[in-house]
Amino acid sequence: HRAAESGDEETLEAFLRAGTKIDVPAKSGETALLRAIRGGQITAARWLSEHGAKLTSDAPALESTLLLATQRSSPELVLLVARAHDNAQVTEALLEAARIGHTETLRALLASSETSNADVSPALLVAAQNGRVECIDLLLQAGADPDTRDTIESWTPLHFAVRNNQHAATQLLLHNGASRFALTGDARSVWQLAEITPEMVEADARLISSTATTCAR
Repeated sequence: HRAAESGDEETLEAFLRAGTKIDVPAKSGETALLRAIRGGQITAARWLSEHGAKLTSDAPALESTLLLATQRSSPELVLLVARAHDNAQVTEALLEAARIGHTETLRALLASSETSNADVSPALLVAAQNGRVECIDLLLQAGADPDTRDTIESWTPLHFAVRNNQHAATQLLLHNGASRFALTGDARSVWQLAEITPEMVEADARLISSTATTCAR
């Protein structure tokens, strides 16, 4: 497992020739492939995959190999393991990529055929909350609903962007059809969420109004 995490393929091959099972877990439950991903060792991970290593983790207490590859911000590792994961695990990885804001990792997840059946809209909420403009753009292109709502307070991506003073994200969402009239679950408007400082009220009101005028032309 240390050989996998450090990318030592020669030692890995020696273990395999000696009869060590490729998916034998360490005491932590981690397999060699999981350790290779944790270490960001794409060449070792590919070698393990080519020699029959399982692309998923069987230990419930551990993160999925796809989530770990996403956390490592490695598009290559994401593409290697994505095909073995279900929609829920893909959605989890999309959320993490949007939170981190690593555009190429998100692009790799969206490019994977397995993502076609996953819901990409929840990741838009996370991207908007954190002002990840490039991720927002990618998710909208992939079909994310600009007016999707979170399951707790019924906020839209625009609500999160305005509340967190993310002006570039606010502008991008409005230009892509996000409703400036949507209310939160407790009936607050976009303008009310902007009322944190006078500067924010003025900036957001000007942005929302100017975007509305532009879209109406």
